Parts: sequence; structure tokens; C-alpha cells
Amino acid sequence: MSLKISQIAPDTKAGSLSAVLSIGALLSMVTTPIWGNLSDRTTSRFGRRRPWLAGGVLAGTAGLAVIALAGNVTLVAVGWGIAQMGFNASQAALNALLPDNVPEERRGRVSGMVGFISKVGTLIGTGLVVLAGSGVAPMLLLSALFGIFMIGILVAVMPDCPADPTRAVPAPSVLLTSHAASGPIPTSAGPGPGASCSTSATRSSSPSRPT
Repeated sequence: MSLKISQIAPDTKAGSLSAVLSIGALLSMVTTPIWGNLSDRTTSRFGRRRPWLAGGVLAGTAGLAVIALAGNVTLVAVGWGIAQMGFNASQAALNALLPDNVPEERRGRVSGMVGFISKVGTLIGTGLVVLAGSGVAPMLLLSALFGIFMIGILVAVMPDCPADPTRAVPAPSVLLTSHAASGPIPTSAGPGPGASCSTSATRSSSPSRPT
């Protein structure tokens, strides 16, 4: 980002860079909880997480492409905003995969493994930036294309069920009220670790019986 700003606005580099990064940070802070909330409610036949993982990384890459082609600071800010919102949509769904698929007693170990792999991914991304040379466009897009490749593998093999409408997650204001009144409440509308999509679908389609 610094290289791009220095190319198009060398005289106002510090101020322009600060403004662009601030816009991105604000959009990230505001939209990430929204994407996670919507992901929990997604009833797509592709699952709750897949649409946000794939759509987010594609939108983020499109934002980076806007930055690469931008000829002024305004377009850079627009591209960075799109990139932040897109990649954070993907990240919100990614963060939910652990509680979705791993039993509680194994989450500590798996979380440690995920943390280690994340550091490996950072090293690979840094290596790709070095290989890209001094060009801003290759530097931005090469890592993004690698991200699309890896997310593509993930969405192809991971288990993912649509949200169960009978277990819909309440809106944020309801969450706060319910938590204060009655303690912890469910934070996911999915079938839970180890449950199959067919089991969840059967449960949601079965009529309730009086007891």
C-alpha cells in the first residue's frame, strides 16, 4: 500500500496513506460482525460458510485489483475498502469453522495447529511478495490468487450445512437481552460438530409433537 501511494501521491504520501488505512480499518471493524452474523443465518444449499468464504476472497481480490489499477488516492481508498470488507467476510466464516466442526474437548489442540499453519501461510505470502519483485500489481495479486487457490480447496472438501431455520440465531440486540436475562444462548444455527446435514434437515422438517 505504501508503495502504491508513493507512486500516485508522493507529495502527500503520509497523509494519504493514513487516510486510506483508516477507512479500511473502520470498514473492517463495522462489517466483520455483520458478515459473521449473516453467515450464521445463511440457508444456502451450499452451506453457511462456503458462500462467505468464496465470495469474500473473490471480493477482496477484486478490491486489490482496483488498487493495482488505481490512478488516484480516491480509487485506492475504494479498492482498499472493498478488499477489507471482502477478506473480512471470508475471515469471519473461517473463524467459525473451528466451533462448527471440532468438539469442544479438542478445540485447544486444533486451535494451536491452526495458529501454526497461519504463520506458515504468512511466510508463504511474504515469499510470494518477494518473488513478485517491485511491481505493485504482481505484489498485490499474486498473494491474492494463492488465497483463492487455498480457499477453493477448503470449500471443496470441508463439511458445511445450511443454517437450521428452527435454530435461527437472534439479532444482536436480542442476544444481549437474552444473555442478561437467562445466561448463555446458542451462537450457531448449524447442526453442531459431528452432526450430519441430513440429520439437521430431518430435525427441521419434522413436525413438532405435543408432549
